[in-house]
Amino acid sequence: MAPIFCVFINLKIGVNLSDIQNITTQINDLSSSISWWNTTIIALMILAAASASGLVIAQFIAFKKAELLSEKQELLIGAKDNQLKSELSEKDVKIAESNRAASFANEAAAIARKTASEATERSVILEMKTEELRSINLEMQVSLTPRMLVLSDLIESRLKKFSGTPFDVQVVAADTEASNFGDITVAVLSKYSWQFGSGSTVHGERFAEGVVVSLRKGSKYLKAASELIAYLEANRAHAILIETDNSPVDRVNIRVGSKVRTALLMPVLHESDRNTFVQIENKNRAAMERLRKEWKMPPYDK
Repeated sequence: MAPIFCVFINLKIGVNLSDIQNITTQINDLSSSISWWNTTIIALMILAAASASGLVIAQFIAFKKAELLSEKQELLIGAKDNQLKSELSEKDVKIAESNRAASFANEAAAIARKTASEATERSVILEMKTEELRSINLEMQVSLTPRMLVLSDLIESRLKKFSGTPFDVQVVAADTEASNFGDITVAVLSKYSWQFGSGSTVHGERFAEGVVVSLRKGSKYLKAASELIAYLEANRAHAILIETDNSPVDRVNIRVGSKVRTALLMPVLHESDRNTFVQIENKNRAAMERLRKEWKMPPYDK
């Protein structure tokens, strides 16, 4: 029995030793594995710590960069504002200069317009003075020129319509020009078959200047006298027509006074009086020229 028991114990002990070795090996393997994983964990923890540190550093740098970017942006905005202000200031200066230049130009234009207006006014005044002098010279020439009567076929036909009209002529005394014009009047009317009553002109002392044609009121020779007035006026004889109750005989009475020479008074007249005189004479001349045109006479100053 003893030997069999010993063998069994030895076999049992051998089996246990084999398990222990296996377990020991497994434990060693697990210890190594755990050691590796611990090392790995430590490494990862270190790596994580490094990553966290890097993240913190990166965030810090990012924040600094952001602050720097903000500062730079503010600087850029300030620079742009300054540039804009500078540009606006330059534009304001240019606008102000342009406004000043425009103001100067407007002032210059106003002065030019005023100068042109004054020049135009002076030109108008000069033209008026020239026309006034021309009128005065013409009137003085006319005043110094003896009165004449124009003859033509038209005048003959118009005055011959009243052939047989009786007339007398009276002339102011001591005036050669008036006496000559009286003789011319007698000759022309006689040529056109008017009947000269007394056969000679009568001289009187006090006659009005110009020619006065008078006849009885309601006279049958009124149309003839009116035609004679138009003819004398066309010849610038300053004739007027008067109807009177004092004429004992129904005939056309012609009184020739001295020639109207109011133009000779022009140099001593006041300027306003001269202007009035010129206006009146211009109207008279226009009326005379219309009559001359009607009687187909040439213009008086030609």
